[in-house]
Amino acid sequence: EIMTDAGHDSLEDKLQHSVDSLCKEKQLPVTTLVYGNNVICLASAPTQEKAAEAAAYLETVCGLLSQLYSGINLYLSFGRPYADVEQIKISYQEAQKALLLWKKMGRSNHIVYYSQLGLYRLLFKIDDKEEIREYYHYNLGVLLQHDSKNNSELLETLRQYLYCNGNLVKTSQALFIHRNTLLYRLNQIRDLLGRDIDDALVRLELLSSIVAKDYLGE
Repeated sequence: EIMTDAGHDSLEDKLQHSVDSLCKEKQLPVTTLVYGNNVICLASAPTQEKAAEAAAYLETVCGLLSQLYSGINLYLSFGRPYADVEQIKISYQEAQKALLLWKKMGRSNHIVYYSQLGLYRLLFKIDDKEEIREYYHYNLGVLLQHDSKNNSELLETLRQYLYCNGNLVKTSQALFIHRNTLLYRLNQIRDLLGRDIDDALVRLELLSSIVAKDYLGE
């Protein structure tokens, strides 16, 4: 599914025509249609390998269109491939969910696969958002309160520390702070949480809580 932030009625038609032409050149069996500001691409393939090749080519097409229409934001979102044609709707819904989450997270890469969303795929299946909220508040609440009260950045520090797999140098660089400042913040985090943030299972729970918070956009 290729989407644009622009709202011009004729732009989607141009994009659809460009996708059709490029796919025809590659002899890729793709059916396209315009829905709102989306260009929906339905690609068929006889094997998983061929499906992966089609997806890779559509990434190339998106790159070419991004250069051609440089004044707009283009996104390419993939749902999972299905064997049954009646499941096309499910694939489309997956692509929609993935893209909405990707935009909410502000990711710079404009290409997203639903199948590569990891833990977010599980969160999509939970209807009770309040349960997700309670989960991350239970694990991160003291940090959120401290940051709010003191205008500090302990949660962001923890986030980057986990993203960098506990590497102090990489975390300092990601946060643009001195190593000593990082060590001071990490000690604060340990004291507030009362947990060993270097324990693998604790890290997993804290990171999943951060993922849950991001998922809710809070």
